Amino acid sequence: MAEPTDAELADGARRLLDEVDVALCGSAFAIINHQTRGTIHRYYDAAALRHCCLLLKDIETCSAAGQEMTVRILGRVFMEAWFTALFIHFGGWDAFERVAQNTVYQVALVDRALKNFDAQIRRLKKRAKEKYKAVARANAGITRWNQANPSQPPKRFLDKPYIPTLNPTGIDISRRINQDLKGVEPKALPVEEITQRLTKLGPAKGFAQETFEPLYIWYRIFSAGSLHATLNVYDAYYQPGYFDRAAAEPTDASLIPHVRVTALYCTALLVGSVLLHADIAAPVATELSSRYEPDPNHASWSPGNPYQTC
Repeated sequence: MAEPTDAELADGARRLLDEVDVALCGSAFAIINHQTRGTIHRYYDAAALRHCCLLLKDIETCSAAGQEMTVRILGRVFMEAWFTALFIHFGGWDAFERVAQNTVYQVALVDRALKNFDAQIRRLKKRAKEKYKAVARANAGITRWNQANPSQPPKRFLDKPYIPTLNPTGIDISRRINQDLKGVEPKALPVEEITQRLTKLGPAKGFAQETFEPLYIWYRIFSAGSLHATLNVYDAYYQPGYFDRAAAEPTDASLIPHVRVTALYCTALLVGSVLLHADIAAPVATELSSRYEPDPNHASWSPGNPYQTC
């Protein structure tokens, strides 16, 4: 099988996104706001698909502009979004509850940080102002003494303390915890746990027979090589020569083609699962899933070209 061309990938993404948009704008996904488990799950199933589609669109836009590092970062973000979308779709209400628990956990971390910062700033300002007043009183006394004792060496004034100029953020996101998701237990949901759950769900739900471990490893590689500012990222700019230099952009092989075909193939799988479950035909998703399906005989995970390894 020949490696897909830029034009083929762009055309496939365009047609797939059009297919999703038509389906999700249709009556099948006009969800009556009953707030039942079924309607809530159906909405987040569609929303998770929309999110993956938007990331695919952004990957295509940045790929066309040759934005190497942005595409790498988007590739990593896409994989996490895709794992979660698959988990919500096939895991049902239990999966949605785990995502909700993780949401509360993450929001609580930010809420606690905001409150701690605001309280700390108030304390620091209060202490600094009190110290400033004490120093001002002491310096006034020194001034009087110096004036009263002109024949004596003048006493040195005390340094005025610094008063922080930062203000509390005043941001309160506790409503998300106390009202929107009231009663939900905060519990982290690592991506590794999601992939383990997907590995178990695959055979049971009929959407996969193999472990999701290679995809998780691919996700970790992209995290280390794009998202986090580590030596792995900095080494990509290394330009050797008589004088070593830091190049204007990564000098290693471009990962844009791999990110594009992976995002396209994964989105097609998700689209097919969501639309077909809703009894909506998904010919483009079916076509692309078949066209770019990895060949495990040649690579553990490499859509679009069975002879390329990730």
